[in-house]
Amino acid sequence: MTNVFLVGYTKVAEGLAKKLGKQYVKHTAVKKGLADAVVEVEGEIDLTTLKEYGGPVVYVAGCEVNVTYEQTYDVKVMRWEGEGDASVEDRVAKRLSFSRWFRSTRGAGGEGHDFLSVVRKGIAADGGLFMPQSIPSFTSSDFEYLSGLSYVNTAQHVLESFIQYSPGLTISPQELKELIAKAYSPERWEASSVCPITNVEDNVHVLELFHGPTAAFKDFALQLFPKFFTKSVTNEKSQYVILAATSGDTGVAAISGFMQEQGIAVMVLYPKDGVSAVQKAQMLACEGGNVRVLGVDADFDFCQTSVKQIFNDGEYKATLLKGANSVLSSANSINWGRLLPQIVYYIYGYCQLLGKKVIKVGDKVDVVVPTGNFGNILSAYFAKAAGLPVRRFVCASNENNVLTDFITTGVYDTRSRGLKLTASPSIDILKSSNVERFLFLLCDGDTEVVKGLMADLDSKGFFELPQELFAKLQEDFTAGFCTEAECLATIKAVQEGNSYLLDTHTAVAYKVMNDYKKKTDVIPILLASTASFAKFPDAVKEVCSLLQFTRFRVSTGRQ
Repeated sequence: MTNVFLVGYTKVAEGLAKKLGKQYVKHTAVKKGLADAVVEVEGEIDLTTLKEYGGPVVYVAGCEVNVTYEQTYDVKVMRWEGEGDASVEDRVAKRLSFSRWFRSTRGAGGEGHDFLSVVRKGIAADGGLFMPQSIPSFTSSDFEYLSGLSYVNTAQHVLESFIQYSPGLTISPQELKELIAKAYSPERWEASSVCPITNVEDNVHVLELFHGPTAAFKDFALQLFPKFFTKSVTNEKSQYVILAATSGDTGVAAISGFMQEQGIAVMVLYPKDGVSAVQKAQMLACEGGNVRVLGVDADFDFCQTSVKQIFNDGEYKATLLKGANSVLSSANSINWGRLLPQIVYYIYGYCQLLGKKVIKVGDKVDVVVPTGNFGNILSAYFAKAAGLPVRRFVCASNENNVLTDFITTGVYDTRSRGLKLTASPSIDILKSSNVERFLFLLCDGDTEVVKGLMADLDSKGFFELPQELFAKLQEDFTAGFCTEAECLATIKAVQEGNSYLLDTHTAVAYKVMNDYKKKTDVIPILLASTASFAKFPDAVKEVCSLLQFTRFRVSTGRQ
């Protein structure tokens, strides 16, 4: 049985041992053969000798940082000011019970699928998407603590809570810290804060997610995910090929992230007439070396379905491995390692509002997200599942409004719909991959329900939620859509009224948010701005030709 070595605030060691049903031992009494014990470590000693006995080093930290423990812990739990020992013991015990394993939304899983293997595989063998068996729980004290931290330090706190460390099987907290620092280095991000928040009007706080290398929200995941992936294949003998479909932003963000990694090739499929000129130019500029970019005479749904079919074609993958010693994986948000980093910025955004005294600890906010593949808004939903106080999620669609109809009626129906090319191409999607993960959460992990609904969607082109699941969906979600004319009108109105220039996707969200505000009591809103206006020059140019600029406010980042 596993030992636990407790450092930092060790007064809880004996009580923790009783709670876990383990023996309590002081480190001075540790002997060969020690097993199933909570070991109280007093003073700063060489912990490497104790690690030989097996088991994690748990650091119960206070306000003061202990450099030695920061460099050696496996699990860290903060002890809040005034918190009683029993509460600390409960939280440490809960953290130690956190499962590192993943399962498929369609049933496969269990031991053998840990974080790094899930990152490496991308998609489950049964065609489902990987889901963590445990989700951490953040408290009001966590959010209050995070309100004073930088984005990088917030990411460390959040991500190590989701990635349960197990020696040799996943990423240590110290490795994670190094990867986060590289991913969000000031050399690669325009804004010094990484993720600025701009108060555009009363109760509307724009979460600016476009200050990364490719000027879109995908950078938050795809500057960090490639580093996860490289770690996951360190001991693999085969070459890995990242195969991704893009509706515009994922492609260049994946290329930007993986170009820094050695020994990994990237192939991107995009609808050749379904992305903006800037998005296409960004991708084609990187063609060559380990990067291949393929324009497809079809829409994004075709590209995404093709990628999934390739992943599920066992015979083809076997041929690829045998003939080219190559293995496929994904950089789309079907890969849990791609989705996970996006949870951070919703928690960071909330905590920044706390720090600015816009809200008090425990106050709820509404979250508005322009949505196509359902990954971005699902990240916010995971944040709520982990404790973030969110009242409602507002799902904003363009004229491809399949998600609006799904959330409004409980029926996901792609029949008799043709994909429309809009000025917000990154959400020109009809078959949203991450809806499958949402269904898994909605039905409390009932994989038979998920499997049945997804089978209906694949074979019939639609599915309908059971009434109890539809009612549960509507407790948290509302939705709306924006026409092309309304998108341009919103850009014009916000620039004229608030001196703030939106991109087309953020304009979709802004219009839907305004509709939502008319139907509810208004509380502070976090609105995800997913791209820079500069990536969609034709639409913005059309609007700007009608404007007389007297003031021009674009962002709070470095200009």
